[in-house]
Amino acid sequence: MRQAAEGRSLFSPAEWRSVGQELRLSDREFQIVQAIFDDESESSIARKLGISAHTVHTYLERLYRKCMVNSRVGLVVRVFGEYLFLRDSASGDAPNGSDPRPDAGS
Repeated sequence: MRQAAEGRSLFSPAEWRSVGQELRLSDREFQIVQAIFDDESESSIARKLGISAHTVHTYLERLYRKCMVNSRVGLVVRVFGEYLFLRDSASGDAPNGSDPRPDAGS
């Protein structure tokens, strides 16, 4: 049986905060992204957050647009990409000042 919160444990709370701030996530969007990392269904997320599954779905659609992706997998990859960019920037390892994030040129 899978442990609860296994996906979100990939990042420390400070790393999560940094990624959430960089992606400009609201508190609710942040909660939903973490639930996606835990591979929770829309109905499970809805129960946990005390909102409807339809509302969760709407949040996911907005998150996809905000992060310039079109799926849960894309969202996870985008969050990981942001984490890696922040980590590399903090350590000075970003190659030639390049920014690999999809929205970097905007």
